[in-house]
Amino acid sequence: MWMADARECQCVISTKDRETGRLSSTSVHSDGAENRLTTVTPKSPAEGSKKLVLAYDYMGRRVRKQVYTYSDGAWLEMPTEDRLFVYHGWNLLMELDGLSDNVPLRKYAWGLDLSGTLTGAGGIGGAKGHVAKIGRMKTE
Repeated sequence: MWMADARECQCVISTKDRETGRLSSTSVHSDGAENRLTTVTPKSPAEGSKKLVLAYDYMGRRVRKQVYTYSDGAWLEMPTEDRLFVYHGWNLLMELDGLSDNVPLRKYAWGLDLSGTLTGAGGIGGAKGHVAKIGRMKTE
C-alpha cells in the first residue's frame, strides 16, 4: 500500500515539439502530501514567465490561485494575480480578486444537478451560468 507523507513530490512535464518531434522539459509540477497540485514553475524561467501557486482547504477544494511573474532574474514577491474561491458544499459560488480587497470577479448560479437535487450528484449538471465582472450572464 502506498502512503503519502508530508514531503513534497516533484515531476517534470515534457512536451513534444510539433516540428521536430523531440521531447523537452517545460515545467516542474509540485504536489503536496494529499497529491494535489500545489506549484507549477517553468524549468528555465525567462523574463515574463509565470509561476502558479495553488492552495486547498480541508475538503480538498481549491481555495486560492496565485500567479507570480519572473522579472529581472527573480520571481516577484507579490503575486500579479490572486484569486480566492468561495464554495457552498462542492459548488463554486464566487471568484474573488485577492489583490483588490476581495472584489467579486465572477458569481456562479446553480440549479438542480443530475440527481434532481442541489448537491445529490455533487452539483454535476447543475451549473446554470456565471456573472462575469462586466455584469453579463453567461450560460454554461
